[in-house]
Amino acid sequence: MAVPRLSHARAGCTRAVDALLDTLGRSVNALRIGPVCDGDPTIEALLARARAKGWAALDRFVANSFVLDLTQDDWPRGSTLRKNRFHEKHLAEHGVLDWRFVGAGEWELAFDAFAQVEGRSWIGAKTDGRDAKFTRTGHGRFWRAAARDPILAGMMSAALLTIKGVPSAFSFDLDCGPTRYAIANSYDPAVARHSPGKLLAYRNLMHARGAGIRMVDWGAGDSGYKQTLGAVQGPALRDWLLVRPGVPAALARLLKGRWAASGQG
Repeated sequence: MAVPRLSHARAGCTRAVDALLDTLGRSVNALRIGPVCDGDPTIEALLARARAKGWAALDRFVANSFVLDLTQDDWPRGSTLRKNRFHEKHLAEHGVLDWRFVGAGEWELAFDAFAQVEGRSWIGAKTDGRDAKFTRTGHGRFWRAAARDPILAGMMSAALLTIKGVPSAFSFDLDCGPTRYAIANSYDPAVARHSPGKLLAYRNLMHARGAGIRMVDWGAGDSGYKQTLGAVQGPALRDWLLVRPGVPAALARLLKGRWAASGQG
């Protein structure tokens, strides 16, 4: 009975995508989607039906993602753990270290702590702060609202390091099945010499593995930091431009090269 149910599910998905494309075709000339990873099943299904219905589908490269396989037997290496213990020993010279993982009902206080770290980090010192994830002048309102949804809150995961009770580093992620998506992390530059962010990251990753997480998707950027933690290059991230059938699609195909060249190459 599994095969017929699967066939019905696929047919229902196709009808839903067709309905979406028909609605879009009556209201927009073009729709940008992305950045999205190569191989994402949702975008693959959408692209297949769009092309079949005459839409132009143009892509441009944005960046490479980085992923970490937590099922590796040799991760983390013994030499890495020894280095971490060395740095933790010297980090403790700044005060009592408290490593904790955020649980249900703690998100409001946790976001306040993350915002304190961001305020002292490079994003608070060298930018206008609008891209900070958890400050009141950044995107803090968004995440606080998201945490009020029990489904979204159940996907949230975070680790926090305090030194003498002062928030000094954090890591915030979203878990979807056995995959963890890294959203944000930061640390107080006052204690940067002893790598508090990296130390917290290792503790967080080992805790994740114990909780059944098998893969961490770090997205793009900071490749050196991510590779130091054991990540390798993953699927490419792309922007897609869907242009409705007819004259718009024909013109878009002529300009395909310009759209591709506008990416990160």
